[in-house]
Amino acid sequence: NRGTAHYNMDEFDAAFQDCNRAIELDPQFASAYHGRGLALDHLGDLSGAMRDFDRAIELDPNFAIAYLSRGAGHHRQHDLDAAIKDYDRAIALNPRLADAYLLRASANTSRGESASARVVADLRTYLELNPAAVTREQIEQWAVSLEQQLTNP
Repeated sequence: NRGTAHYNMDEFDAAFQDCNRAIELDPQFASAYHGRGLALDHLGDLSGAMRDFDRAIELDPNFAIAYLSRGAGHHRQHDLDAAIKDYDRAIALNPRLADAYLLRASANTSRGESASARVVADLRTYLELNPAAVTREQIEQWAVSLEQQLTNP
């Protein structure tokens, strides 16, 4: 849709307006709420974004990317338990959603689990699903370092 196109071109005001229009035309359009939430987030309104992510999930409880987006919002609000719960749900709905593994690893690290097998597994899964990641080398180094901590406490 046009809102997504504007969003992908970093035209967040236009994305917001187009998603608003889509919601006016179809108040049950979960993707429009998600898109508007993304635009709001980039426009500096995280609480508005979170309301839209909640609404998108309410309308479509199987909308994996909406759980990912809401989880990222919780993460930024330092509600790590809620973030991890949303990342878990996103992964359950779409096990190929690479960013959910990376963000879950980050949230678990922020919770103090940096040297856990779970974080290493999430980083490895992220790399497996996203082999062309720009950050592949950094994540590989992070995973190796964590594995070393696990084997040599």
